[in-house]
Amino acid sequence: MSLRRFLARRGCVKVFYSDNAKTFRSSCEILKGFKSIIRQPELKSFVTSEGISWKFIPERSPWWGGFWERLMRSIKEPLRKTLGRALLTLEELSTILTEIESVINNRPITYDSDELDDITPSHFLLPDTEILDLYRNIS
Repeated sequence: MSLRRFLARRGCVKVFYSDNAKTFRSSCEILKGFKSIIRQPELKSFVTSEGISWKFIPERSPWWGGFWERLMRSIKEPLRKTLGRALLTLEELSTILTEIESVINNRPITYDSDELDDITPSHFLLPDTEILDLYRNIS
């Protein structure tokens, strides 16, 4: 389900990079098997033509995934600070995660800039879209 949500939100990707966790390995196998069970010709053509592949970092080398592990820490820290020990409904948790996603994607990629508006990941994910700054007027 999470893979479906990811593809629905971000669009089709060419390559997934991940560590060697069992869940990622099994997802890769499911994607391979998925191509063989599709009955609709249009859908089968789409999945085959997109050529989604999965690349894994070498086993027992966590330093290869340092970039995305640091991004995961950027999500976990505000999540812990926001939630504490609170019990949330699925809707509340989904809303908080979406807001954290927005904050992370609106951070500047570089801080050394003469531009008024620094380039952020949102500029690439949502081109020509003005992003609502949820926390601008909160005091």
